[in-house]
Amino acid sequence: MRARRERERTWMDVLPPKLLRLSGRDFGTGRINFVQIGCSPTGEQCRALRSGFPGVLGDMSLQVKEAVVGRFDRTELAGYGVELRVHDPDLEQPALGAKAYYMKNVLHDFLDEKCVSVLQHLRQACAPDSLVLIDEMVLPTADSEPEQAQPGLRMLSYLTAMERTRLQWETLITRAGLQLQRIYTYDTELGDSVIVAVRA
Repeated sequence: MRARRERERTWMDVLPPKLLRLSGRDFGTGRINFVQIGCSPTGEQCRALRSGFPGVLGDMSLQVKEAVVGRFDRTELAGYGVELRVHDPDLEQPALGAKAYYMKNVLHDFLDEKCVSVLQHLRQACAPDSLVLIDEMVLPTADSEPEQAQPGLRMLSYLTAMERTRLQWETLITRAGLQLQRIYTYDTELGDSVIVAVRA
């Protein structure tokens, strides 16, 4: 059921496309528009972004670990203007000054200290107007969650990974030297959201 919902709605249904548009000056400098950090072959977002937001132009980069890079078709991605690159999010971010850095279900596999480290690498790579897009579940806080949703969300958080509340996400983001700008929720039942952060 969760997989079906994700096919129906994604972060692209709620994030305003204008946030990802480059300026004329950006094109002149060859600025990278969109960097996706980590994904499975079925979770690649660059081509979907290119198709769903045709007004969002500019080069894109898909960064995956060496162990899985062979699962992707480099030539096919290049046809969409997407560079396939081997990169580990634990290391310094090589794509400097991109308009947006995007991660889906990457940080929920990590404990807090590792999350902060990954986000710090992104913060160091960010330009003043760069966006860090974190596509994760945002659990409701204990004093605001509906009683009927509380048991299911708690069980789901135990089974999937370390899912976090808004306050927990904001704390991690702040520790990394970033600032939480806004959260766009695209699945209100499960809390699937794209968290937008910028340099503090």
